[in-house]
Amino acid sequence: MLDDFFLRALIAGVGLALTTGPLGCFIVWRRMAYFGDTMAHSALLGVALSLLMQFNLILSVFLVAAAVSVLLMLLQRRGGRMRCWAFSRMRRWRSASSWLPS
Repeated sequence: MLDDFFLRALIAGVGLALTTGPLGCFIVWRRMAYFGDTMAHSALLGVALSLLMQFNLILSVFLVAAAVSVLLMLLQRRGGRMRCWAFSRMRRWRSASSWLPS
């Protein structure tokens, strides 16, 4: 009745839905959605750097993703200090540019 390819694709899709659904909920509940997005973009940076400099693709992606994850851990330890610094810079820039016509 069903083609063999269709049946395998259906089984794979159901299996992926059963595993990634709870994992996605866990990530959202832990407020780590931006972490996953950052890691995906850092992997793309690793691909671009490996193609540009003709390095090993897998090694370059791993090194860039590992460096970004360590940087994110360090920034998380700094906590509110980084946020306060960023907000103070934004306020200073906004007040300095307030004389510009809109």
